Amino acid sequence: MLNSPVALRAKSNKQSCQQKIKKQKHVTTNLDLSRKDFWRERGEALKPKLKHWIVKPIEAVTIYESSEAWQKCKTEPIWQSQDLNKRLWQSGDSFILDFGETLVGKIKLNLCPGKGIHNGAPIRLSLIAGELPYDVDKEPDSYSGGLSRAWLQDETVNIDILPGEYILPRRYSLRYLKIKIISEPRCSIKFTDISIIAEGVEEHIPEPLEQWDEQLANIDNAGLRTLRNCMQDFFEDGPKRDRRLWLGDLRLQALVNAVSFKRFDQVERSIWLLAGGVFEDGMVPGAIFLYDKPVGGNRVIDYSLLFTPMLLEHVQFSDNKEIGRELFELAAFQFSFLRPYIDNKHILHDPGKWWTFIDHCKPLDRQMPLQAIYIYCLKALIKLAQLLGGDERIPEWQEEANAMARAVRKYHFDPKTCMIFSGPKQQQSSATIAWMIAAEVLTKAEGKRALETLENTSEAILPNSPYLQHYLLNAYFKCGENAKVEAMIRNYWGAMVNYGADTFWEIFRPGEDFFSPYGDVRNNSSCHAWSCTPSYFLRNLK
Repeated sequence: MLNSPVALRAKSNKQSCQQKIKKQKHVTTNLDLSRKDFWRERGEALKPKLKHWIVKPIEAVTIYESSEAWQKCKTEPIWQSQDLNKRLWQSGDSFILDFGETLVGKIKLNLCPGKGIHNGAPIRLSLIAGELPYDVDKEPDSYSGGLSRAWLQDETVNIDILPGEYILPRRYSLRYLKIKIISEPRCSIKFTDISIIAEGVEEHIPEPLEQWDEQLANIDNAGLRTLRNCMQDFFEDGPKRDRRLWLGDLRLQALVNAVSFKRFDQVERSIWLLAGGVFEDGMVPGAIFLYDKPVGGNRVIDYSLLFTPMLLEHVQFSDNKEIGRELFELAAFQFSFLRPYIDNKHILHDPGKWWTFIDHCKPLDRQMPLQAIYIYCLKALIKLAQLLGGDERIPEWQEEANAMARAVRKYHFDPKTCMIFSGPKQQQSSATIAWMIAAEVLTKAEGKRALETLENTSEAILPNSPYLQHYLLNAYFKCGENAKVEAMIRNYWGAMVNYGADTFWEIFRPGEDFFSPYGDVRNNSSCHAWSCTPSYFLRNLK
């Protein structure tokens, strides 16, 4: 390999990295950031009225250890929910309720004294809400992750007056609820009702297509429930954590929404909010915090580029060209951040000034994936310009995209295997191939060959998250490999369903139950926006 033509080209390219980065021709833009408040106001005008519905538990369960279960925790029913109001509880007692599906909402408790008519002291309860059995089985104080302990959904509540109805103020994402009676005033207590006041933009999940078997129907249902639970005041990434508007997640949510709920008003709200939170230098933020007004939270350069195809797709899906025209210059401006780091050979060198995400994977070399994303998004900008009636800068953008694609093929492409190598160590990865196929740097036939090579290359870096799994799935889809698309959906997302998932997880590495980029799996989101996309492909397969 070290003496191969690819290696020699890589060596030559490495030397070019040490050369002075060429001074790029200035590409004119007409970005007007004084429009920022207008964009924010457009987003706020589309704020939805959330729907609310009551969901009662289906049964009480016990959790026991099983080597075959995900995270080694398996549930077993012990009594039905209708028996709840027949049971008396005393200090030290506890029980776990299963609501039958993962929900987002508030916990409502109705309780009264078990004996007598008065409680002589407050009742103190410990509550743990969980999306997965492990969340409620493990004591929260054992948490040792890198993110805030406050993301764990546990509460200690004191109730002074019985009988009464109490609605906890905080919103939870949960399927399971563990309640422990820490202290009761000698009278024991009785729960006459426990329920979730579920909330979201939509309540009902679209029906599966008739041609699917049970497994595909269950996968689609879990994908759409994932999306539904994330459709709150805006499109959240995860209703447990981070409860933020992330651009990368939104783009995938918008694809699934287009073939299911069709709430284009809410996609548009989220796009306006992202624009309304733009940084002072014109960079679209990777994420938005919503306080009294949108505030940009993260600089993620690949997400900022993806603002363009997301805007294009929204215009195509909704047929609303007005938002495309209003935000076109903002989209065009995102390329200006990386243009100064494209060398004389048209190879992009990440300056390391911003977060380049691509995937949750430290070993991943991001040079070629980022170059592919740049090309892909630049082509999307051209398509958007054409859709909106043309732009005099189109030939310039076209030549830029073509030059960068030619450079990839000249310096990083092996025509024998159709693989594209990234970085000085010539790394092979799913990320590089998936994005090069998306950017059409590889032809359809070359894409098929590259995917075959990838499948048989043990040292290749594979996806860590469902986010990159989506783009790998998209690569197979673009290459016409529909059978492999379906097989991948069954094997990857179907495995989560087999483990009991009714919403899809932020992180899933088969066989690695306790992997977390945050140091503790309880801070992994088990209902996460970027994982919902099998529904998009299933509803587009012919």
